[in-house]
Amino acid sequence: MVTEHGSPHDLLAEVRSATERLTATVERLQDDRLAEPSLLPGWVRAHVLTHIARNADGVRNLLLAVRSGVAVRMYASPTARAADIDAGSSRPPDVIRADAVESSRRFLLDAECMPADRWHTEIPFSSGGSDPPRVIAGIRPLEMRLREVEFHHVDLNTGYSFADTPDSLLEHLMADTVRRLGRDGFSVRPMPEKDPDRWIVESAGESLTVQGAARDVLAWLSGRSDGAGLAIPRSLPAPPSLG
Repeated sequence: MVTEHGSPHDLLAEVRSATERLTATVERLQDDRLAEPSLLPGWVRAHVLTHIARNADGVRNLLLAVRSGVAVRMYASPTARAADIDAGSSRPPDVIRADAVESSRRFLLDAECMPADRWHTEIPFSSGGSDPPRVIAGIRPLEMRLREVEFHHVDLNTGYSFADTPDSLLEHLMADTVRRLGRDGFSVRPMPEKDPDRWIVESAGESLTVQGAARDVLAWLSGRSDGAGLAIPRSLPAPPSLG
């Protein structure tokens, strides 16, 4: 199965590589640095690492849904998810690091052991509401985990940025981010190939041209930058929150 998102095999390979890069960063983090601010407002690095760990567990719940065909929530509830992150961020630094690394490895192991024919199925994607939508098993869970690993690696604020993201993954994340923003009427598209660093942004009936590398555009679109490094004719509109 290959879609515009790529194949499950390709996505899993990207998740594996992104996880290896993240693990290398986490294992280098000194204890005192976990209490330092991340790029996410109100969160220190310990919060981000705990979130990464609980997300791995949550997406593994979706893999259980892939195997069983039964709706399984990622988290017990949004409140429980937030409480787990707050409580987990106060643990000893070595526990936080080990949790982030080992939960990520468990997710990869579970995904790599998935029977190939199960990736072709659809699963109910439930956050607790009735009549949950159905999503492609071999795409949604892997894409969700890939975004979490790469974006939150940047959020750790340890020097890793989208400048370190491999080109193939950067292209995928850009396309995915643009597609998700498009659901809220926020359009971003590149100019013709002869000028690949120019982008047309349309929002609230207005259009402007932004100039900058894809990495800087992605940082802005995903809320990791205020647009620094981009050349614009006037102030940038605020992209919708990606959640």
